[in-house]
Amino acid sequence: RKTTQYHLAYGGQDGAVKVWDIRSSNHLHTVRAFTTEEKAMCLVWEQAEESDEKQHIFTGGTDCIIKHLRI
Repeated sequence: RKTTQYHLAYGGQDGAVKVWDIRSSNHLHTVRAFTTEEKAMCLVWEQAEESDEKQHIFTGGTDCIIKHLRI
């Protein structure tokens, strides 16, 4: 799935990273990136290469570890 101007990624205080399509009230993906005691503090969504079907999200949190997520 390619990203469009309608996709949004969010890192929350609950440690989850969610991907939304802003045209819908339901999120597309939820990834538990951190424990519920840790919080996501920053997030970068890298545009996929033409040959790569997965999207790459990098997120850092209060555990001081950068996580690489593929959705």
